[in-house]
Amino acid sequence: MPSRAIGLIPLGVGALGLLATVETSSGTDYSLIDWAFGPVLIGIGLGLLFGQRWAWALALLAGAGGVVVGVMGGTSPGDIAAPGAQIVGVVLFLLPGLALLGTLLQPRTLRWLRQPRVPAESTSRYFE
Repeated sequence: MPSRAIGLIPLGVGALGLLATVETSSGTDYSLIDWAFGPVLIGIGLGLLFGQRWAWALALLAGAGGVVVGVMGGTSPGDIAAPGAQIVGVVLFLLPGLALLGTLLQPRTLRWLRQPRVPAESTSRYFE
């Protein structure tokens, strides 16, 4: 099984996204996607922490999405209303997306993903 620290990337970004949404929500009309961003990433991070294979595919999509949004934000022309938008795009989306993809696509993680699943009945029980 890969390192459980792999789940810390989406967990941290999701918590940061949820905190930013909550802190800036007064007087702003956020959509359902804005509110769902943080909890979905937190759920993916918890799935990775607990070694769930379904979380790997979702984390791969989240990492690729982070790279795409980060590149778009980092290469967009500047705006007088948001002078630091390029830096935010790179720091909050591109770098975590690249770190997540780099961690998910390591040979050790891919070996873990290819292993056959062990049925629950064959695992040892500690309190029998």
